[in-house]
Amino acid sequence: VKQPTWEHIIETFEKLALDFDENGQIVMPKLVTSPEVAQKIRSLGPMNPSQQQRFINVIRQKKLEFDANKRIRKLGQ
Repeated sequence: VKQPTWEHIIETFEKLALDFDENGQIVMPKLVTSPEVAQKIRSLGPMNPSQQQRFINVIRQKKLEFDANKRIRKLGQ
């Protein structure tokens, strides 16, 4: 098992379809993993400023995609 990093986690978020609530807040996906990997993730420490900005950008892009898909679903009703 690879040592998890913030880069791996951010890359995973880039690949996921994310949901947002009625207030536009992200509904964080549930992570199912082994206790060992969970501990490694908890021990990562905080993201550095570059990682934080990249994560924010990913979430913003996912929100745009979510809103676009929501509009398409409404049009198709």
